[in-house]
Amino acid sequence: MNCIYCDEIISFMNESKEHIIQNALGGLYESTQICCNKCNNIVQREIDDKFCKKFNPVITQIENMKKTNSSAMPSCKGRAKYGDDGKIYNVIIKNQIVIDCPEYKKLHRTNLSKAELRKFEIVDYCIDIDLNNDVFKQGICKIAYNYAIEKKVPNNKIKPVLNVIKNNNIITNITFSASIIPFIALNAFDSYLELDTFFELSHTLILFSHQNYLCCYVDLFNTFQYFVVLSEIWDGKEIYEPYCQVVQKIDRNMPEFNIYRVKHIHTIATIYGVEPTLNIDKLKMDVQTVINKEPYEKSMGSYISDKISYHYTKSTKYSLYDKYKSISYYMDDDDMLREKRFRRFTPSVDQINSEVPFYFYPTYILQMIEDRRTIKDKEYIDSKQKRLFSYLLHSSEEPSNI
Repeated sequence: MNCIYCDEIISFMNESKEHIIQNALGGLYESTQICCNKCNNIVQREIDDKFCKKFNPVITQIENMKKTNSSAMPSCKGRAKYGDDGKIYNVIIKNQIVIDCPEYKKLHRTNLSKAELRKFEIVDYCIDIDLNNDVFKQGICKIAYNYAIEKKVPNNKIKPVLNVIKNNNIITNITFSASIIPFIALNAFDSYLELDTFFELSHTLILFSHQNYLCCYVDLFNTFQYFVVLSEIWDGKEIYEPYCQVVQKIDRNMPEFNIYRVKHIHTIATIYGVEPTLNIDKLKMDVQTVINKEPYEKSMGSYISDKISYHYTKSTKYSLYDKYKSISYYMDDDDMLREKRFRRFTPSVDQINSEVPFYFYPTYILQMIEDRRTIKDKEYIDSKQKRLFSYLLHSSEEPSNI
């Protein structure tokens, strides 16, 4: 295997562990078959470090993020109300605590004690994540490109989007020039999945092809969602390669069970996928084994199906299948996700009876943007970010017992 940047042969002498999604963001997917150590350092300096800083307002609120490399919790900018005067100031936040307020100190010409800093109540976080920022675009493109390489896409098939800058034959910088399309839910199924099902911090990648297109769907923290167009002249085989992982550390502790009836045993057995038994000690042992083995990487089909099925079975207000006809486009008769359609195509209308039964998702969104048709993109993106910060604000609350 050769380094995708400098073309040097990768060996045990120069190999480097490359995280497909940056480890600072909780990415766990590693590969030693992408680039050499020297080029990896360049990419980290020029792309990864700058890109990850954009997510500090998110990272600083996740106390139990799973990472393979330990690193200090970052600080970020935000706004907070000061208890003594009720005014809102620009502050520095770390671990959901205000650690400094240069604006207050400059205005009042005084330092702030720890007791005074505790009087600040965080109002919001300053987050600068959008496609108008080149740092952000480079980070998203790099994730998509590396995932394609990891999934054995030949480098020469997508190399036009890679720019290796040299000075006297020495690599000084690496950039990407792929087109990026923001994801917007265009059907009822996706809207329901993204805005109404339970929220969990996760990263998702889907590499897929359709006709002459090769694209990668990138979803970070179940919030920041984009299509990266890696090729518009794809002539290879059909590809659909999904990857999904949860971001927070899995709680391996045994939950407290309130078992009073036989039906409670069957409920617990169903939830954890174990055999029901009247031997409570054995039941708990089996459940603990399942908890201990639960992986961070998830099956895309099962993960999405479970989210939809959970809300369908729990819903008492309406039938999901009656309300959202597009669910039959994405879910089969066994209530399992039709994976190769997910994020790849969208039904043209909810009833799925149009002359054009479905559209290729990335180009359909792009066409709507270019035609200036109303797709409420800002409203959707704002809703996703509000869900994220609402979750982070309440994620430390104790879960209810089973």
